[in-house]
Amino acid sequence: TSLKGSDDETLAFLGSIRDVSARIEHENALEAHNDALRAFHDITTDDSQSVAERTDAVLELGCEYLELDIGILSAIDGNEYTAEQVVAPDEAIRSGELFDLSATFCELVVDSDQLVAETNASRSELADHPAYDVQGLESYIGTPVVVDGERYGTLNFSQPVARQRPFTAGERTVVRIFAQWIGKELSQQRNKRRATANRDRLRQIIDLLPQLVFAKDRDN
Repeated sequence: TSLKGSDDETLAFLGSIRDVSARIEHENALEAHNDALRAFHDITTDDSQSVAERTDAVLELGCEYLELDIGILSAIDGNEYTAEQVVAPDEAIRSGELFDLSATFCELVVDSDQLVAETNASRSELADHPAYDVQGLESYIGTPVVVDGERYGTLNFSQPVARQRPFTAGERTVVRIFAQWIGKELSQQRNKRRATANRDRLRQIIDLLPQLVFAKDRDN
């Protein structure tokens, strides 16, 4: 609005400005969150791909969604950390590589049995962890992968450069969802292997018996 004098001359203006950048940022984050979940659904329901192929696709999706360079599904046995499946630029880390668990930030995930996230390790308690000097990672988010009620390993994403913004609640939730799906798929694979092994063992026993072996139903 404007303030006019007696001769209709404009003397001053009164206006208001509202910063909508926070709202726009929130809307963009929500859109990215929904896009990631839709892409995740498409990946996990694609039966034409193996579990390993779908897991690689989930790792790639996580890196893209979180804007981080490295995605790893690890298996942890005692203090031995195996990078089972890896998405990383220039093969900085390769699938099958072994590490000492204490030299990885995943040790913190194992100790707390919870998701651990940090966007700038040098300005946090993570700077005192041996992994900071060994791995040189600034940004990290990792969560446990549980198979049949037992810890299998971790799902984690990282990079050697600090992330410009903190991890949102939505991003943490997506990482947990990814890890839950991987745990479920690994459980199904394990159960299938056990069923196959039991069937093969039974067949071997039957083949070795000198007597005739047959099966009958309740009606004989």
